[in-house]
Amino acid sequence: MNEPAPRRNLNEADAGLRRDAPATSYAGRTRYTQLEYEALLGNLSIGIAFTRERRIFLCNAKFAQMLGYEPKELIGQPGEIVYPSRESYEALGRIAVPILSAGRQLDLEWEIRRKDGSTFLCRIIAKAIDAANTQQGTVWIAEDITAQRRAADEVARLVREQEAILGTASIGIVFVKERRIVRCNRRYEEMYGYAPGELNGQPTSVLYPSAEQHARSIDVYDALARGGTSRRIELRRRKDGGTFWNRADGRAVDPQDAHKGSVWIVEDITEERKAAEELQRVLAEQQALLNNVVVGIQFTRDRKTVRCNRRYEEIFGYSAGTAVGSPTRDLYFTEDEYQRIGEIYPELDAGRTHSREAWLRRQILTLSRDPPARARTLRAVYQVIGATSALKDRRILLRPLWPGVP
Repeated sequence: MNEPAPRRNLNEADAGLRRDAPATSYAGRTRYTQLEYEALLGNLSIGIAFTRERRIFLCNAKFAQMLGYEPKELIGQPGEIVYPSRESYEALGRIAVPILSAGRQLDLEWEIRRKDGSTFLCRIIAKAIDAANTQQGTVWIAEDITAQRRAADEVARLVREQEAILGTASIGIVFVKERRIVRCNRRYEEMYGYAPGELNGQPTSVLYPSAEQHARSIDVYDALARGGTSRRIELRRRKDGGTFWNRADGRAVDPQDAHKGSVWIVEDITEERKAAEELQRVLAEQQALLNNVVVGIQFTRDRKTVRCNRRYEEIFGYSAGTAVGSPTRDLYFTEDEYQRIGEIYPELDAGRTHSREAWLRRQILTLSRDPPARARTLRAVYQVIGATSALKDRRILLRPLWPGVP
């Protein structure tokens, strides 16, 4: 410890510690009061030391324990013993002496040395016992704040990382508490058309096109309270009154305590939604075209039917919608024929058109018990077979399939 009092011998300090000292030797107090005071010092959870003439003349057990000493070991030792070096001791003296001499309180963080030579960060609070007479000594309060500093440094690191993420993310990120925006990143502000910092503290109602929509949004907090993630795809309002489609995924900071708020990841999906709507429109137009042509059209992937028109289903005997997902193997009579068709894929991969004639297999038809429906099915079969010049006798071919065919 370091203080402004001049050096003298330790007889006066020792007198205040001797058991046979007069009853009033401890700052004029009775011996009974002194014992109470010593009991109090012994049970405090912070370190306390008293110095006079730059030497320790009294300390509690916590102070000694913090430094790795027995209390008696420190009595009479120079204050310099608790510092990592002479330079550290003198540097603190240059700070402390003017403050203590002026009767003010010293409060700072300083590196302190233990008995084993290791060091730790300590918060030191010091004040002269008598501001009018600093030679009476100084009281020092010491607290090991190594763990606190480590935790504070970790928090500061996380905050810096968080700020880096918020500043560089290409998506909007916002922290909401009690339906107010605590803070958000720049991308979120740009999405809504606000200047930096302008949204902080604003109610979330400014983001909704109407008060009714904002009122309905409270439902998401039930999901957040259960620890789940809430996803919302809705229209949102910009500062200028314009709207855009927004996809927001939110999660509670602490599901056990809703008051700690929630964090949301937000994307502007207006263009994505327009593209999806345009794709659906094109697909609908394409399907309408496919369904009105007189030839069968089939789209395959991995040798399975992924799309086809109604005419294709009629040609191959599929009922509406059942051809999708069916393997193309169903169209061939033998495995050898099916494998040979694979030889055309290099030609297709090269961007060329393949054209050929081949015998293909139709699915077995199930005739209805209803006579008019059965007649329509048979007429369709007759028409398809009639188009094949190789078949001379339709009736002979059909009789084994449907007995009684005229």
